[in-house]
Amino acid sequence: MSNNVVQKAFNEVVFAERIHQIAYSKCADDPEYQAAQSELTTLLANLENTLSTNQQKELLHDLESAWNNMYSYFLEYSYLQGIKDSKMLHKELRKYGFSVVEESLEEYGYLYH
Repeated sequence: MSNNVVQKAFNEVVFAERIHQIAYSKCADDPEYQAAQSELTTLLANLENTLSTNQQKELLHDLESAWNNMYSYFLEYSYLQGIKDSKMLHKELRKYGFSVVEESLEEYGYLYH
């Protein structure tokens, strides 16, 4: 049971707050992301317009949803691996005089340089 509580807290705090609110908003402001999102939207619309039946269009939407769902698992594992490797990565970066983050006690978050 405690594992479920920890997992639920991790999902609600880390993923809901840090990834979905903070990281996504920073990503959404990135011009390269915006260009990729625009291309994806255009390609999906073009593909949907070539489909001749409602069943084909529904299958396309189901495929898109399944793809997004599958990718969410990859993102979760990537984020968890980043947490595991965080200390080592910061140590290695400091060797070269590079700092990625500094803690902000006031915000309980990170400030990116």
